[in-house]
This record gives sequence, structure tokens and C-alpha cells, in this order.
Amino acid sequence: MAAGTYLRRTGQDLCTDVYSRADLLRILHLTARQLANWERSGLIAASPAYSFSDLLKVKKVRDLCAMRVRPAVIRQSLEAMQQQASGMGNPLLEAGASSTNKHRVAFRHGGRLL
Repeated sequence: MAAGTYLRRTGQDLCTDVYSRADLLRILHLTARQLANWERSGLIAASPAYSFSDLLKVKKVRDLCAMRVRPAVIRQSLEAMQQQASGMGNPLLEAGASSTNKHRVAFRHGGRLL
């Protein structure tokens, strides 16, 4: 698939856009090195194609890293959040995330700061 193009998969009632790796890098203004680092850190699953929700997850990771939060800290915070809020599949999508400092990520879910 050429850069700048995407596939559209249609389900029964749902359309899902699938973006190539090149599209993800272009849309989110990332380098391949940044994405590979986040994949190695376990923040993002490596894939040749990404859904719109994947783009949202990568965007949150990018924004947290721009606030100088290290990938290891983000991963630890995600794991802690998943333990604290059982039933939450992916805090990057289901909760708001912000940096309290370089050593913690705060999540807001259901009007509460967790």
C-alpha cells in the first residue's frame, strides 16, 4: 500500500479505517525510530496496519512523551491503572491521561482522578 493511502474495511454495520505504518508516521508526525522504541517498550503493538483507535493510543503516547514522560514510566502507569480499575481494557483509550511529573502519569476516568 502506498504512503498516503488507507484501506476501508466494511463489516455488517461498521466501517473501520485501516492505516498503514507509513500513514501512522505521517499523520502523527513521528519517526520510525520513535514508533519502534514504543513497540520495544511494550506501549504499542507492532503491526503493518493500524485502526483509528490505534492512532488514538499512539497519539496519547506521543503527547505524554512530549511532556518528557519516559516510556517505562508510561508502561508502569498503564499497568497500575489496569489493576486499579478492573475491567478497563485500555486506559489510553478509556481514560484521560496527563503527566503529574516525570515519574507518574495520572488518569481521569468517570470524573475521578486515579
